[in-house]
Amino acid sequence: MPVDIFDVDLAADVRDDFEVRLKRGKTVEEATKLVLRKYRSVLEDEDDMAVVYLALAALQLERGGIRSEIKPQVEAAIAHDLGRWESEASPEMYEARKAVLQRLQEGLK
Repeated sequence: MPVDIFDVDLAADVRDDFEVRLKRGKTVEEATKLVLRKYRSVLEDEDDMAVVYLALAALQLERGGIRSEIKPQVEAAIAHDLGRWESEASPEMYEARKAVLQRLQEGLK
């Protein structure tokens, strides 16, 4: 299991789409809304939903902070992702992923 958020293909796709929108002059908020609209169908799957929101949170954090509009979904995504890693990964991998997610958790404050 890849530890870094963007090691997952879906997260890398979200990043690429987000950055394209920023380059086209969209704000972080606008880019976020457009990406969520594009990936609406994958948000029905809990694992994929977590990937999308974790990616968006990391991208927003790099650009000044996680916006309040997605904070509840990011909190849920972190909890879901940690639970999945705890049950599917080795203790070492779980701790590594937990450290990655703690940075996002701190960005929610």
